[in-house]
Amino acid sequence: MKTSNRILLALGVFAFALPLFLAFTLKSKIEKGEYVLDDKPHYDGISSRRMLPETGYSVIKLKGPEVGADVFQVTVIQDSSAYFNYYNGWERDSVHSHIQSDTLFLEYATRNDPNSYTHTAIQLSIPKDYTLLIDGALVNLNEYTHSIDSLHLVTKGYATLNLGTRENQNTSDSLVINSLFIEASGGGVLFANNMRVDNLNMDLKGDASLTVEKGAKVNKMNAAIGDNATIHAPLSFLKQLLK
Repeated sequence: MKTSNRILLALGVFAFALPLFLAFTLKSKIEKGEYVLDDKPHYDGISSRRMLPETGYSVIKLKGPEVGADVFQVTVIQDSSAYFNYYNGWERDSVHSHIQSDTLFLEYATRNDPNSYTHTAIQLSIPKDYTLLIDGALVNLNEYTHSIDSLHLVTKGYATLNLGTRENQNTSDSLVINSLFIEASGGGVLFANNMRVDNLNMDLKGDASLTVEKGAKVNKMNAAIGDNATIHAPLSFLKQLLK
């Protein structure tokens, strides 16, 4: 057989085998939960839903760009399944998800210009108690989340964490958390007016800051405050903190 024919034959075999190899590789990653197959996306004109795996991880990391937390905004609720909704349909390619080790990553993704950042807002549903690691994102848990048994929150970088609804916004419902553990090494944390926590463990370090509105209620508290961390809170909360 001529050398040229052998080359053509080898190229033909490679062209035939490559799609099969890619298909088997993708199938393996989907089965491991590294990629999410969303063959029935839900569009209702307002939001676009993306289903997420519910196993294979214990931590959810919300990663935004290092330009300010308000670029990537996440409202967390508890529901019977794991998914996230885009509030605006045109944003539906702005968040990428993948699993690495024990962590599910939800990362803000620039679209065309890597130096151009547009506001992206999603609603994230979690069916059980995961650890939420917030880095460069603005995360809200409000009264629509209702009651949470246990929650572990970690903030760093440009993170902003709002628990409850601010006092200038009228609401008759409360965000109730039985056990709350916060580790903050950066960013800002807000305990809003209608937040209710039975047992709080908190570790503020680095340049982390905590703001507490007068209506926020904490029954039991154990806290460690670093030298550079700041707290803005009513006198009653500060007295409880120093006990």
